[in-house]
Order: sequence, then structure tokens, then C-alpha cells
Amino acid sequence: MTRNLDALRAIAAATRKASELEANTAALRASARSAERDLQNLAEQIAAAEGSLAELGDRPFDWGDLDRTTPISALWGEDRGHCVDRVYIDAFVEEHAGDIAGRVLEIYDRDYTLRYGGTRVRESDVLDIDASNPRASIVGDLRQLTSIAARTFDCLIVTQTLQLIFDIERALAECARILRPGGTILATLPCASRIAPEQGLDGDFWRFTPSSAERLFQRHFSPGQLQVRSRGNLVTTIAFLYGVAAHELDAAAFQHNDPLFPLVITVRARTPPADE
Repeated sequence: MTRNLDALRAIAAATRKASELEANTAALRASARSAERDLQNLAEQIAAAEGSLAELGDRPFDWGDLDRTTPISALWGEDRGHCVDRVYIDAFVEEHAGDIAGRVLEIYDRDYTLRYGGTRVRESDVLDIDASNPRASIVGDLRQLTSIAARTFDCLIVTQTLQLIFDIERALAECARILRPGGTILATLPCASRIAPEQGLDGDFWRFTPSSAERLFQRHFSPGQLQVRSRGNLVTTIAFLYGVAAHELDAAAFQHNDPLFPLVITVRARTPPADE
């Protein structure tokens, strides 16, 4: 008899437990349905808000890693790899490697002269205003190169330098003066860049557009032998300003040049031949 009572009690307890579980399950399902309805309502509200913003010409934007007021690299990405602007500059100099011949003058070092000049170069010089530069074979100011005679060089390589010279007119006049007839200058100028930290706020003066570069060079070089191009686009310009390195961008980003978002201006200019 006692055994039967224990069995009945156990069955009753199990029945109560099952009822409780069933009630809890029903409550959870109801809560889930309510949560689903709430999520659906929120999704509809978000879609309506985005639609309203789109009509106003404004859409939410996720800045991600770019939501910052300091660059990823303070050295134009050089500490992370190859600088974005140098991809365009390297390509420009390589494109005109045939001009790097005879007696060549390069600013700061002879990297491009050695890389692209080869056996065409008869004599190579490096110009720097800083006498402490061990690479400099000529110490002087590009605005007044009194130590260099007229018609001395066949080619000048002046990359990312002219923005650091306030009197650009004098500098370009000197470049034209020291080039031989038919000589070539390969120059690059920044359109977008941070202030150069080495020169500081008092030593970095200019940013250029293709139009300003063309007008400046036309005054000192043969107009018929002047080629000015803008290189870059929105993506590469933003990447350069943030200090992203070239290898961190998709290679396809460098294939598109947008004239409205130039990063670098390249100039190939020649002095008139001797017979003109």
C-alpha cells in the first residue's frame, strides 16, 4: 500500500512539473513572438528614418577606423610601407626614364637617377640646401644657384620640392637657366598633403592644381614641350592623408585618375633646342 502511494505521489509531482514546464514554454513562446514583433517594428522605423535621410540628401556613414583626428601614420605611411604618392611619382619618373641621360641633377639624393638612368647617365650630381646631407655634391639654394653655370645639365629631377620654396618663380627660372638647350626637367608637386613636419609651419608653402602648375612652367619652359598631368583619386588621396601605405590599398585603386581629386601633379618640361 505504501509503495502504491509513493508511486501516485511521484506521478502527481511529475504531472505538476510537466504542467509548469508547459506553462513556462508557452510564456517563453509568447515573449519570443512579442520580441519578434518589436524587432520588426524597429526595423520598419529604421528603414523609414533612412528613407527620410535619403530624401534629404544625407545618409548615415560608418567611419570605422577613419573616425579619428590624427593620421594612422605621421610619416605619410612610410613607416608602414611605400607611400601612396610615391606610387604615382615612381611611375612618372619611370615613364620618362629616357630623359634621364647625360649630366643629371637630382634633389636630396640620386635615387631616381640610379634607378632609371642606367648607362645613359654620364655624370650625376645631388643638390641640397642642407650642407649636412652627405649625399649632396652641390650645396645650394634652388632659387639662386650661383655656383652652377648656365646650360650645365641635361636633366633635372625635382620631386616634391617646389612646395617648400616660397619664391617658386625664381626657382623655376634657375632650373631653366642651368638646363642645356633641349634639356628636361621632371618635376612633381603635391595637390593634397599634410604640412611637412621637417619644414614645419614656416617652411611648407604651396599646394598646386594642374592649371597653376601649367601656368608657372609655361613662363620658363617651351610651351610646346610641356606635359602636365594630375594623378590620383578620392581613395588614394584620403589614404595618403591618413598615412595608409600603398600595399594596404587594392592595386586597382591606382588605375583610376580623377581630375577632381588629384593627389600629385607631374610635370615634364623642356627648354627650347639650340636652333630655336
